[in-house]
Amino acid sequence: MNYVHMLNPGKNIVEMNGQLLRQIANYQILYSACCKDLGLLRGKIGISLFFFHYAHFCGDSLYSDYANELIGDVYDDIRIDTPWGIRNGLLGIGWGLEYFMQKGFVECGSNDILTELDNKIMERDLRRVKDYSFDTGIEGLAWYVLIRLLSSERYLQKPFDKMYLDDLRGVCENVPNKVCHPGISLLLDYLVGKQIDDWYLVVLGKITSQRTGGEKKEALLWVEGLKYLLR
Repeated sequence: MNYVHMLNPGKNIVEMNGQLLRQIANYQILYSACCKDLGLLRGKIGISLFFFHYAHFCGDSLYSDYANELIGDVYDDIRIDTPWGIRNGLLGIGWGLEYFMQKGFVECGSNDILTELDNKIMERDLRRVKDYSFDTGIEGLAWYVLIRLLSSERYLQKPFDKMYLDDLRGVCENVPNKVCHPGISLLLDYLVGKQIDDWYLVVLGKITSQRTGGEKKEALLWVEGLKYLLR
């Protein structure tokens, strides 16, 4: 599909914030075509997150269609050496896809892809992981496992086996300073039967509070747009 015409959408958004969001969307259409990062915090899954919410904001399904095309690119480009973490790897891709399903942005058929990701993620020996961070470590894994477990009522089969969850619980219980890792604390609460509410807001907050690293500031304009759309 040719999306060039989307650079000048017909709907006249007169509000200042609406104009800014349109400019961000226009730029991201151009930028995402050459974006190599597949992930949630810096890449195509994150950009898709912006476009799905923007499509809802402006009522134009062309933007959600574009988000779905970006997801198709992600499916095509996942490799055996794709990183593991939530920042730019499998955990972030999986978290984004599950979030999109829960919000009704994509069809539940994406669960087949997520099942493959679950199996790949379970190959890692958690007892040897000493990275507890959100971006690349155990907290990012905790958020992914939590979102998958919370959605498992839709499926007959649980996404993770008991041995894996027992190993993960043991690792999480031994993480120092759990107050600095809310995803780990919430997962432990869930595993002992506590109710978890508004869990996804913490992850969305981490996405929208990130700062640029080596990339140009313009590459993360979608983060600023998403921050406004989530208000």
